[in-house]
Amino acid sequence: MATVDIKKTTWAGALIALGIVFGDIGTSPLYSYAGYIDRLEGGRL
Repeated sequence: MATVDIKKTTWAGALIALGIVFGDIGTSPLYSYAGYIDRLEGGRL
């Protein structure tokens, strides 16, 4: 059975983690804005 060193950080892993974090932060305002516009037009979420 192979052992895995979980303390090792790779550039690919860091790049993926940053993409997930900033991708989520980047899309959150879009969903908030869409919900706000929907409420202004009398829609329900």
